[in-house]
Amino acid sequence: MKNKFVVLMFIISLILLFNGCSKTEIKNVVKPFANIPVISSQSIEFQNLTVTSKDRELGRKKTVTVEQDIQEIATYLMNISGTDSNTKVKLSNCDFNIDLVNYTDNNKNYLYSIGITKKQICIIKYNNGIATELDYKYQDTKVIEDLKKLYNKMKYSEVLLLSK
Repeated sequence: MKNKFVVLMFIISLILLFNGCSKTEIKNVVKPFANIPVISSQSIEFQNLTVTSKDRELGRKKTVTVEQDIQEIATYLMNISGTDSNTKVKLSNCDFNIDLVNYTDNNKNYLYSIGITKKQICIIKYNNGIATELDYKYQDTKVIEDLKKLYNKMKYSEVLLLSK
């Protein structure tokens, strides 16, 4: 009788232990670009740091000023959803950097810097010299491919960052 009680308590403990360990953490899915005024920027600096373009060029910065292209980038970014992440991403380690720029009195003012890796997005907001960083993980596996397609079809002025 005592052995049955001990075995029963052991089985109940194991069931409770497995149930406690198997609960998944529910994370809220957010649209990180919902509150970012991409359309209001005067130009977008689109930097391809690691992904080659159709011409096999590496390390190019495209400055996009055509309103239609800015709209297309904004529309794509607004559709990306993700969850908050505790892992910090350095902008220098990203596959793409997208900077939203405005010009006042011939000065270049960065509004946001967006770094995109294969699994994460880093958004840095600049406000009066203070930078605020937000990091997100995204689930869509085609973000880099879609950005590569956007990168290849934009009208731009180009600056060489790295040479082969």
